[in-house]
Amino acid sequence: MPPLYICDQGSVLARVGRRLVVRKEDTELLAVPVHRVERVIIMGRVQVTLDAACVLLDRNVPLVMTSRHRRICGLLLGPQSAHVAVRQGQYKLAAASASRLAFAKDLVCAKASNSQVVLRRYRYNHPSDRIKACESEIQQLGSQVDRQSDMDTLRGLEDMIARHYFEGLVFVFRSLNIGFSGRVRRPPTDPVNAVL
Repeated sequence: MPPLYICDQGSVLARVGRRLVVRKEDTELLAVPVHRVERVIIMGRVQVTLDAACVLLDRNVPLVMTSRHRRICGLLLGPQSAHVAVRQGQYKLAAASASRLAFAKDLVCAKASNSQVVLRRYRYNHPSDRIKACESEIQQLGSQVDRQSDMDTLRGLEDMIARHYFEGLVFVFRSLNIGFSGRVRRPPTDPVNAVL
């Protein structure tokens, strides 16, 4: 079920029977059965009739309202929406320190693994002992993740993994003659940091 995007300024989303109809100045632009719509996204000056809003709420179809520049202004969801139950489950897990630590460990393990894969792929085209050394350091640090017993030491480990990853990227970009001396966030000092 695809989402329905309505961005024609001055149009109106209405309900006719079991269909959602988009009209502009007495001209029907689109008609689609309600059951075929996953969500409705309206952009800018688009009106929604009460009938259309009610059928969307009744069928748990989210109505996302954005500005013309795609900035989200609001979201209309029905009371039976699964989003509420998912969010409540997330809050319960976040409150339990054991599950929070386990989830954080999974994230750091995934980050270490993905960092290794990226450096290995770059090393294939840009052979370097330094990139291989960074990759090995990340692997060694990644193997320590499961032994961490608190969030602070896990954060420190994640920081060291990131440091070795960006150190490896320095050598990759150096071989491409692209100026990148390391990760700098605010303000970015080179094109690579600006993209990151």
